[in-house]
Amino acid sequence: MIAPQSIAIGVAAIGVAGKGSESQLLGLTMKIYLPFIILLGLLVYFGTSVL
Repeated sequence: MIAPQSIAIGVAAIGVAGKGSESQLLGLTMKIYLPFIILLGLLVYFGTSVL
């Protein structure tokens, strides 16, 4: 799970806080993790039907 505190700390660490960068970072994170979550969900769904 992605905690909002982690996003805030990461944005503050790179020095771009307050420029709407929290939403940009969360959007980038979702673009990376959403396909990963779907892939794992499909693996679990089809893996259980085989066993």
